Amino acid sequence: MATARILVVDDQPDIIKMLEFLLRGQGYIPLAARDGGEALERFAADKPDLVLLDLNLPVLPGWEVCRQMKAAADTPIIIITGQAPTELKATQLAPGADAYLLKPFEIDDLLAAVHAALHHHDEAIGR
Repeated sequence: MATARILVVDDQPDIIKMLEFLLRGQGYIPLAARDGGEALERFAADKPDLVLLDLNLPVLPGWEVCRQMKAAADTPIIIITGQAPTELKATQLAPGADAYLLKPFEIDDLLAAVHAALHHHDEAIGR
């Protein structure tokens, strides 16, 4: 696949900076958004290949952002959250999420999830 563009959505600037640095180092093109509204705008404008999405966001919660993104496209979405899915109420689960990673996460786990999601998506669309 050509260089993948990955939208990082988190309200914590330090996490965004760390993920941008990490993704750039792996040859990906990171894009960033700090709230749910900005995430949807960037998603529509930039059409990323993958989204790393926090659930606890200002403007729109992550589960709603995920729902709207999945309604618009079949882009893989990896949820990065401080809450285990079993701790979340049913209304907070991100519908259509492809994977969940708990904060703090291991870098190798994140990179493996990113690689797997992109590879699976490429196979599904016949790339």
